[in-house]
Amino acid sequence: MSRRSKHRWSFNEAAGAGTNGTALADSVGAVNAFIRTNGTINATLTGTGVTLPGGASATAPYIDLPNGILSSRSGNATIEGWMSLNGVQNWSRIFDFGSSLANG
Repeated sequence: MSRRSKHRWSFNEAAGAGTNGTALADSVGAVNAFIRTNGTINATLTGTGVTLPGGASATAPYIDLPNGILSSRSGNATIEGWMSLNGVQNWSRIFDFGSSLANG
């Protein structure tokens, strides 16, 4: 069975502020992901990754992948990521999956 990538986000956009709605290019499937923020705390694009500053669930920036990318996989998916934790929090997450079709 041949396995090929359907999507790939490298997070290598130009360095700068990751404000609400900043697009993150999908180099394989041409379906962008987006930075989501509440407008007061931003992510940071480093040119080789994205730094998420953490914070409360309601206000912390996050990366929003396109809706339906897991439900369209017929039960098979591989997710790969590299993270560096730079602080200690009482509550944090690496991945969060939902079932809503709403963006944001």
